[in-house]
Amino acid sequence: MDQYTEYRAKFPKAQMDFIGHSNGTYLLASALRHYETCNFSRIVFAGSVVPTSFPWDKLISQNRVTAIRNYVATSDFIVGIFPGIFELLKLSDLGSAGHNGFRDTSGKLHAIEFIKGGHNAAISWSNYEPMVNFIISPEIIETSISKESDQNRNVVFFSKINWAVWISLLLIVFGLGYCIFTHFGLISLAAYVVIFTALLYTI
Repeated sequence: MDQYTEYRAKFPKAQMDFIGHSNGTYLLASALRHYETCNFSRIVFAGSVVPTSFPWDKLISQNRVTAIRNYVATSDFIVGIFPGIFELLKLSDLGSAGHNGFRDTSGKLHAIEFIKGGHNAAISWSNYEPMVNFIISPEIIETSISKESDQNRNVVFFSKINWAVWISLLLIVFGLGYCIFTHFGLISLAAYVVIFTALLYTI
């Protein structure tokens, strides 16, 4: 928002557009949610971790956004499993729009369903030009975009039971910790906790 305010002050007549991936999509959605003075024209989301219920229709009716393009990947396991559980349990403002798409009419209007690949599918070099074309003119016919008719069945299945995946991961983590404690003692367990925590922060 500091950057946004600075550029608004420098270029008050400029059109502000946005292209973001993963956490970048969260940053923009959060800014739009919390700051009513934040306005963007055309927006492109890739690997989005924004909730599927994000109110694009409302924002567009308020002239705070002109158009949104959301790329939904065929195999975005990361979004389907990890932010997906937060959306399912309503624990935060994270969500699975990069895997499930948006519900609003405006969120679906220019969506690309589905682009082949995983979490980084939409940010390949071959897709840079179509993304920029959407920013410049949504009416451009983008023949270079190769769409798939359906998503990866395994990713869809595991995203629907993401709670079970999380439980399994937690059981593995705690089970490994228990084995280390029973075989090597408290000091080794402490080392395991420190290394595991460091890995989480690094990732």
